[in-house]
Amino acid sequence: MNSVGNPEVYREQAHVVRGYSATTGTSIEEAINMMYPAIREGILAYFAAEQKVITFAKPGAVVVPGGPLPWIKDYDPSSGYLWSTLNRYLSTRKHWHSDTVDDLDLWSTKILSYIEDPKDGAPYAKDDFRVAGLVLGYVQSGKTANFTALIAKAVDRGYKLVIVLSGIHNSLRAQTQRRLDLELGLVDDPRGVGKAPREYAMWNITQSTTTGDFKPGTDAAPLRTGMPGLMVVKKNATVLNRVNEWLDDDLTDLPVLIIDDESDQASIDTKYDSAYYSDLSSADQGDFAPDKELDPSTINGLIRELVGKFKRVSYVAYTATPFANIFIDPNASTTTHGQDLYPSNFIISLPRPGAYIGAEKIFGRPSIDEQDDPLPGLDVIRHIPFGEVPLLTPKRKDEADWTPIVTPTLRLALLDWILASAAKSERLGGGMSSMLIHTSHKTDLQNRLFAELTTHIKRIRQEWLYDGKNLRETLRQRWDADFVPVVSAYDLNNVRTFEQIEPAIDQFFEHSNSFELIALNSTSKDTLDYEKDPNLTVLLLGGNRLSRGLTIEDLTVSYFCRNANNYDTLLQMGRWFGYRAKYADLTRLWTTRDLVAKFRHLSLVEEELRDEIKMYERDRLTPRQIAPKVRTHPAMLATARNRMGSAEPVQQTYSGRQLQTVRFMLHNTAWLENNLTTAKTLLKSLGEPHLLRGSAQQPIWQNVPWESVVGFLQNFNSAQEASSFDSATIAAYVQQMAAEHSELTHWTVSVVHSQYDPEKYQVDFGSDFLRPVTAMTRSRLKSDDLSVGVLMSPAVAGNFRASDESVGLSNEQVAAAEATFIRDQALATEGQSGITMGYALREQRDNTEGLLLIYPISPLSRGTSQNRQDLFDEPNGKPPVIGVGISLPTTRNLTSVPYVRGRLAHKLPGEEGDESDD
Repeated sequence: MNSVGNPEVYREQAHVVRGYSATTGTSIEEAINMMYPAIREGILAYFAAEQKVITFAKPGAVVVPGGPLPWIKDYDPSSGYLWSTLNRYLSTRKHWHSDTVDDLDLWSTKILSYIEDPKDGAPYAKDDFRVAGLVLGYVQSGKTANFTALIAKAVDRGYKLVIVLSGIHNSLRAQTQRRLDLELGLVDDPRGVGKAPREYAMWNITQSTTTGDFKPGTDAAPLRTGMPGLMVVKKNATVLNRVNEWLDDDLTDLPVLIIDDESDQASIDTKYDSAYYSDLSSADQGDFAPDKELDPSTINGLIRELVGKFKRVSYVAYTATPFANIFIDPNASTTTHGQDLYPSNFIISLPRPGAYIGAEKIFGRPSIDEQDDPLPGLDVIRHIPFGEVPLLTPKRKDEADWTPIVTPTLRLALLDWILASAAKSERLGGGMSSMLIHTSHKTDLQNRLFAELTTHIKRIRQEWLYDGKNLRETLRQRWDADFVPVVSAYDLNNVRTFEQIEPAIDQFFEHSNSFELIALNSTSKDTLDYEKDPNLTVLLLGGNRLSRGLTIEDLTVSYFCRNANNYDTLLQMGRWFGYRAKYADLTRLWTTRDLVAKFRHLSLVEEELRDEIKMYERDRLTPRQIAPKVRTHPAMLATARNRMGSAEPVQQTYSGRQLQTVRFMLHNTAWLENNLTTAKTLLKSLGEPHLLRGSAQQPIWQNVPWESVVGFLQNFNSAQEASSFDSATIAAYVQQMAAEHSELTHWTVSVVHSQYDPEKYQVDFGSDFLRPVTAMTRSRLKSDDLSVGVLMSPAVAGNFRASDESVGLSNEQVAAAEATFIRDQALATEGQSGITMGYALREQRDNTEGLLLIYPISPLSRGTSQNRQDLFDEPNGKPPVIGVGISLPTTRNLTSVPYVRGRLAHKLPGEEGDESDD
């Protein structure tokens, strides 16, 4: 009997996965991916059935020439006062888990080991050095904690001046300064580590108020007497210019650490981007014309001038969205400003902690490659209908007459926040709770909506306190219908009745002094200070000031419908990412279907980029030997066009690839009908099938000319997602391969359908040679309601003929593929990378032959598991959905998945061709 599919097998294999993960230090995800492909899905399903919230860690990576610098071997960071004090504070006062503190210690020391020794007279100390590095983290993942630990260790060792470049907003600068003051002992405050003793104290050159940025005329005497100094400054031209003018010649001898937080914002040399916006005070301005204050080209020059002032300087850039950073020309330099800020010395990708919830965890992602399984997202996303978006974000021509309203889904989101906050408080015994509303970057629109929201919240509060019968029933129904099923899917022990959380709802409304509504923009006097109340409940409405670096504590519900077409802009708006494992099931993200699709693509882009950095680490390349490539998207750029720097389009081969449609515009009937018509046109042109396959008698046509396949793909609608299946790009690839290389000239075409059953849904393709076929059943993922997940059937338990990719191959070819796979798996146990069964089959296909598979899917398909839902909410009148799978042979000719990549400083080992002098 075939053991695959037996739940007992999955239970045993799940225990194997756990044991391997525990003994080797790999993540659960990595351990699952090492299992036999045919049982991976079953193991994942077993974990889900146990109601475990599986969080996937990801290891970090380092690209650096030569490894750690030699001085670090003689230095023990734990002996330093600032770091040992901070370490103790995080462990005993902030109650961080020991693993988290240990990871912070490990990675901050790793970064320290790649900057130069500042200690005068030490064996490896240099009289002159310039270090430039990049640290890549995740949005809301602890980058500030990392550079705080790095600062502590660097000052303990002897760095005398630390300059933190903290975004372009007063709010972020003040928040960063406040945290550093508390955690590095610069202030006497019971909420922090306490004021450091005189011999270890630092001088806070700037202050933690919103107007506490650097002031000209500051007396530098403490630095001259040997006291270490810290300044946290905004990246606007006047402030940076005044810092540069303040640094006299005697100060430039100091060893200096410059931390560039949000380093892809404003620091990159570009033309002025009018989308930049800040809350500059009058004290921040005056040295430059207003249009130059936030001009990235001007700021880049001033930062380069700042770095160039010092004889001993380490510049460490931090970001979660490095797309602009990696596109800096490595060789760029000018006489006026000196060398650009390319991270020539090191690039570090910080590990993703297992408890972190980011884009991949929330939205899921498609497969990176065939060996990688697609990941489902959390069931916490709720959709804002297309028709409501103009009511929240009017078009420019409608702004003057726009009257804001609380739309139905915005009201639901507010109710969700009330319920989630109450349930979270009941579960955890109190704590903060925040809600974020982000609909527009324009302050006037924000303020108008804020006034309407304030009135609406007051109305809800009055209704609850004095006439609550209807509201109580509405909340009860919402709790039972939307929250209880999600909570129970994660952990049955956390399920609560409405009556159990009702006292916390009372507390939510009755304690109005801890419930705040804040409009956070340049016209508002509101400030965000989580330190003042450990149980603060706050609703935040804003735009740009909420989308860069600013930490939003205990963000529980987000309502987000501001569109963006750049990877970095969109990711930085994701303030809902972070550490929420204890209440992930209570969080809600309200957004549009289009934004969900974009974030799913971004989760793939993120993981590919980090995997690429890991590959560079494995190959022992240096930052000047790499040219990271970033997968493109039909509707988005990696970063703004004027920030693409030296980026150039490159082509990634489709050689040996399996491609399949997984996402469909299911709400667009005309879109679906077009694909049905396109399939009918192709199949009617093919005539009588040459073969019939298997018991289902699936038709097969052979030697179909490439022009027919290209015509089909050109007319076929795909979901405009380059990460999965873009029909126009694939059509161009086939056309180029056939016309220029005489490959993919003949195709095998087949319709993959179910066993004939007259009681089930039939699809008539209108061919005289093809009777109506029984449609397949494919339901939608609950985590992505436009996706059916995997479409093509793989080889199961070593049965290569069961794979859809075996269509058109002879028995001898299938046997050869099996032998190749078995031989390769034996080599893989000796440390070599193994191939998949699908790839082994594709290697057997001649390079003149492609395989096109058409999958008719029944609109009546029903969801049959807790992770699936019906294909259509209302199937009446819906056409069958036409899916497509393509299997391509291997080739030596490079063509056409589009990416962009940075420019190489030097050719990669083995790369052919000369570098351009442009």
